[in-house]
This record gives sequence, C-alpha cells and structure tokens, in this order.
Amino acid sequence: MLTKIAGLLPASVKLELRRLNYRRQIKNGVFRSPEIEFDRLGELISHGDWVIDVGANVGHYTRRFSELCGNGRVIAFEPHPLTFSLLARISHRG
Repeated sequence: MLTKIAGLLPASVKLELRRLNYRRQIKNGVFRSPEIEFDRLGELISHGDWVIDVGANVGHYTRRFSELCGNGRVIAFEPHPLTFSLLARISHRG
C-alpha cells in the first residue's frame, strides 16, 4: 500500500524520503550492505588507512570504510547526480 502511494509522489519527495530512510538506518546502526565481502572488510582495512570508494552509491561501503580506517581518510566518488546528492547529505548530516 505505501509503495503504491509513494509511487504517486513527485521525484523530489521520493528522493527526500529515501534520504530520510538511509539517515534513519545510519542513526540506528543498521545501514549496511548485504554483500558477503562487506563483513570481511576489516581484514583489508586498518586504522589510519586511506580508502577510495569509486561508485559509492549512497554510502554503504563508504560508511564502513570510515569506521575501519578511523583517523585515516575515505574519498568517495559517485558519478550519478541524484545518488551523489543522497550520499553527500547522508555523509554530512549522518
């Protein structure tokens, strides 16, 4: 039912609802990727490392990279303008 209603909303409202949903997930600590390798990132990234996330999407990996590298640095690149706007808003307001 909600999916049908959401489908009728303007694109700008849908974008904002997605942003709010991702932000809620981050705040509650449940924002993550379902991919198997996501749970193995700690084997590859250490505190102080620098990581480049190409095709960052909305930040599933970007957020995890940030947690793992601590005082290191994460550089995230997302070429799609709408997806980038979600990533940028989530990253700065998390």
